[in-house]
Amino acid sequence: MKIYNRKTFFVGAYFIVMAVGLVVLCFIKEFKPYDLILAGFCALIGIPFLLRSLSYEKSRKDKLEEREERNRFIALQSNSKSHQLTQIGCSVIMVLFFAMSRISGSAYFVGIGIGTAFCLTVSLFAEMFTKIYYEKRS
Repeated sequence: MKIYNRKTFFVGAYFIVMAVGLVVLCFIKEFKPYDLILAGFCALIGIPFLLRSLSYEKSRKDKLEEREERNRFIALQSNSKSHQLTQIGCSVIMVLFFAMSRISGSAYFVGIGIGTAFCLTVSLFAEMFTKIYYEKRS
């Protein structure tokens, strides 16, 4: 049995490990049917990924589709938009937590707001450095 697409294999293996871990935790801790249902969904998601990674034809088709120019363009656009939405979401959540800390007087909300501000700062610096990198390259 040979693995033809490692990326797909690891995605499938991750979901299978999640399913097995949920089942084990369900029996170690208290039994909840919700955990077994979630483990079933994880297994149902992971098994097709594993099977696709072990099939030569399906892996070849996946790699060709991944390299197609239109799909790469769509991936670039969606990554850019998701990055922008993440920055907007972090900004809104940060302001909300700072406002909640001001209203309630709780220091916990300040900590959460600072954590969100840190994530926003990392995101902004990443965007700035990638722009500088690609401007120098072109």
